[in-house]
Amino acid sequence: MDRGTIADSRDDDGSKPIRLSLCDDDDEDASIGSMASISSWLSAKVSLSSITACGKPNQPTSRFLVPIHEHKSYGNDKHVVLLLKQNGLALSRMPPFVRSSRSCVLAAVSQNGLALQYACTEFQNDMKLVMTSVFQNGLALQFASANLRNTTSIALVAVTQNGQALQFASRPLRGEKRIVSAAVMDDGMALEYASSTLRNDEEIVLTAIRQNRNAIRYLGHEYLSRVKLSEILEMAKNE
Repeated sequence: MDRGTIADSRDDDGSKPIRLSLCDDDDEDASIGSMASISSWLSAKVSLSSITACGKPNQPTSRFLVPIHEHKSYGNDKHVVLLLKQNGLALSRMPPFVRSSRSCVLAAVSQNGLALQYACTEFQNDMKLVMTSVFQNGLALQFASANLRNTTSIALVAVTQNGQALQFASRPLRGEKRIVSAAVMDDGMALEYASSTLRNDEEIVLTAIRQNRNAIRYLGHEYLSRVKLSEILEMAKNE
């Protein structure tokens, strides 16, 4: 068996799994010296529903036998990056050293922001990677570090992409008018997660109701006490 490749085996359906390189031939650290070292390999079948055979569309999906060897070069393998670019959530089935590979995590979150949850803690506190994640899916904000969930630029991108991401922003940012305004413009129901002060702010309230009339249920008591519900609906309608 050639070093750094998997055996030429076939799946139950007769399809041939993709051959992935684990290491460079000149890397002495990755040498397979005995059956003991071979048995130490961890091989996992990764079923990627969104990846098709040979990476081509309109063909039957195939299971890929992804060999996992604890060697840093695996985390930079172009084949692994290619898989993650097509199915970011496949990062969940990768070993820790792949989740700690910047190129692999970037490929994953660019395809599906929610893959951020499977990245190492360090990357969940990485400005660029988190920004890429929330730009692709605002709800990825929930997997960012507390520090970045309290960062205005990150939260603003997240709520603009998905208003419901407001619930994952820090408490201080849920009281920042610019962020809450962007959230309710995308989804009026995000008013639920705004600070009590902003739920009594007429501009925020009207923006939310114009987007979704059901946001009325989250209006602040103070605002309801001074403005009749019929007047609120009329103002929202006119504007």
